[in-house]
Amino acid sequence: MNTTKKGDQFEALVHDQLLREIREDKFLANEDRCHIYKKKGYYSRDRKKKIIIDISIEIFLPGHDRASILVLVECKNYKRPVQVGDVESFFSKTQQISGGNIKAILITNNSFQEGTINFSESKGIGLAKYVPNDDLNWVLQRSPSHQSHQKNQAHAAYKWLREEPNAVSVFNFYAFFDGQYTASITHAIKGLARIESSDSEIVSNTSNNGCFVEYLSHLQIEHIANAVLQRIEYSTGKVDLNKIISILTAEQNLTVNLNAILPKDILGRIQFHPFKIYIDKNKIQNTGRQRFTLAHELGHYFLGHSRYILSESYFDSIDDFDRDHSLGISEVSRMELQANSFASNLLLPKKAVLSEFYSWADSKGLNNRGFGYLYLDDQKCNIDNYRNISSHLAKTFLVSKQAVKYRLLSLELLNEVGVTSKRINSLFK
Repeated sequence: MNTTKKGDQFEALVHDQLLREIREDKFLANEDRCHIYKKKGYYSRDRKKKIIIDISIEIFLPGHDRASILVLVECKNYKRPVQVGDVESFFSKTQQISGGNIKAILITNNSFQEGTINFSESKGIGLAKYVPNDDLNWVLQRSPSHQSHQKNQAHAAYKWLREEPNAVSVFNFYAFFDGQYTASITHAIKGLARIESSDSEIVSNTSNNGCFVEYLSHLQIEHIANAVLQRIEYSTGKVDLNKIISILTAEQNLTVNLNAILPKDILGRIQFHPFKIYIDKNKIQNTGRQRFTLAHELGHYFLGHSRYILSESYFDSIDDFDRDHSLGISEVSRMELQANSFASNLLLPKKAVLSEFYSWADSKGLNNRGFGYLYLDDQKCNIDNYRNISSHLAKTFLVSKQAVKYRLLSLELLNEVGVTSKRINSLFK
């Protein structure tokens, strides 16, 4: 295949991906305000003719016939890293095009030399690496905090743009702009355009605050889990996950391997094409943890995460219950928290848990005295009460005691000393 044809194919892939982001409302502005082109010409006074741009996106204000923002994209399908001369040449082109607020980004399938990155930063040009779907390794590692996840994402982008070894590809794009690294082409373009959230006429109407994964409230996730429970005619006690698997096997050709051998630290994995779930039981001695891992992976399916990922891996790390999956959270964290919330609602259904808990509380003569039925401090009687009910619920629903603990917290049945009510309320909201 000749160089021109390879370049055209890469441009087509990038164009289609950007078009997809626009149509799925992941982009800077709504679809009806964006016009995307391939090989469109823009007049250069210096050359007295048009300069052909690989991909351009024109963004319009309502009622305007002239673009308010013009995003110029140059594609480089190279076997070598992009050199500083490449971005210098692109910068020269952008300087010759008159019009609206022009923002430029160079996208490659390779990496960038250090000098290229430095030059682009000085000239306000964005750089991005595009990874086609076939080359993606969609492993979404769970992180103990949102802040550390953001750092991990930026570090991954840093490595991918420099082609460092062992860099794991999670997203289609890795980008650099204005000294910042990101795994979102939209974040990069928004940053280059200096768009503030107050500019409501430009910014997309999406409420996801830059996160393209749809926000789902705790109540929405609970409804989704309850719908699944209704399908298997659940009443009380342990949730039969095999019934769910049987339905998905018949309707969606799901294959489940409960004795898989997965890489180090990975407990479970889901892939959507073909639809398969893998659980490494050898790494999970606790049956409750095994069930939670399986419910977590099922959550990715029922919550529609196949729209955003090809597959996902559930890592053996700190549980992510203690984070608020609200607006502004990153894509990976949002999906992981949603899957955890789904698993909790599925395995510990609210009505069934409350029924078991109140029955137990009545038998012990416990009442809510304004700080929850269970008050966990260093007093032996309180510790014993907590241990008794957590053991009872863990056995009844066949889940881990840790899962029970966080469910009790989310239902405001448990109050830990040093844990504020605001903190408790944030656990699953």
